[in-house]
Amino acid sequence: MTTYKFRTFQELVDRVPSDRIAECLRECGLAFAQGKAMAELVFLAACSLAKDAGKDAPAMPKHLLEVPEKLEWIDDSKGQIETTLSLPDGKAIICKSTTTPQMTDQPTPQTDAMFTENVPDDCQIVAFCERLERERNAARADVARLRTALDGMLIAEMEVRQMVGLSADEVESEPHWMAARAALATPAK
Repeated sequence: MTTYKFRTFQELVDRVPSDRIAECLRECGLAFAQGKAMAELVFLAACSLAKDAGKDAPAMPKHLLEVPEKLEWIDDSKGQIETTLSLPDGKAIICKSTTTPQMTDQPTPQTDAMFTENVPDDCQIVAFCERLERERNAARADVARLRTALDGMLIAEMEVRQMVGLSADEVESEPHWMAARAALATPAK
């Protein structure tokens, strides 16, 4: 575990090893985003409280998030980020988070263990595929039943509306009728 302190991007580039710069910038960027999001929430809460109290909302500060002059990055490969938001009254809000590991096509001991310990045999794969096929067919049958039911409801509605004196053109121009017809015209997947 190594700690790097820097004030400028130039110092970052000079001090952080070339193979770790991208990770450093990624974690710093996430810390800035996290800090700004926290500052935005505090500002919005202050505006809401002022409004509730019948007062004018506070003015947007020149810098919603003031970046410290000296930054510190701990290269520990844990992806842990801690952002501290200092409030005017001297109190602080600390937000801690952990970044998700970067995806890689290189095997790790964890992925090796996952794939060697949990490999399904051929019959399990076939059974899984067959189950997916049955579920897909059942879903298609449900869609077909729903389409038939919708079509039947539209026919019944048309008959009722015509009994009360509406023409077919008047019924078919109603928005719900047009939407239902459009749904029936869409091919089932």
